[in-house]
Amino acid sequence: MKALKISAILSILAFGLMTTSAFAEVPELPSNINSNDHVAAAAYYESLAMEEAVIVEKYRQDLEEHEDHAYAYGRRGQDEVSHLRANIREHEYQRAEDLAQAELHRKLLTVEQQAQNASSNSINAAAVQ
Repeated sequence: MKALKISAILSILAFGLMTTSAFAEVPELPSNINSNDHVAAAAYYESLAMEEAVIVEKYRQDLEEHEDHAYAYGRRGQDEVSHLRANIREHEYQRAEDLAQAELHRKLLTVEQQAQNASSNSINAAAVQ
């Protein structure tokens, strides 16, 4: 009976963690950027990626400090090192997501421009005839 309760609690916690991480993926565009303005969207996601890179660099400096002077942090030093490594992984993942979004918007812009060129070429060809 006790094992069943523990199993149920663990299942609920695992589901909660999965749904939380699924919603924490890519931030939406702010309301002042039109979703069809791919240049602005790409620039927005690139700026987010640069912010993440700054955060990762700070965590890496802190991690290096903790590893170089582990004796100064006592028993909690290992916990802090693990926490810093987890933060670095999370922010690197978020940076990769932001860069992927920026790349997606650049590709959408290219496709959009190619479609406009194709339509203008067909209009020009019709005007020549």
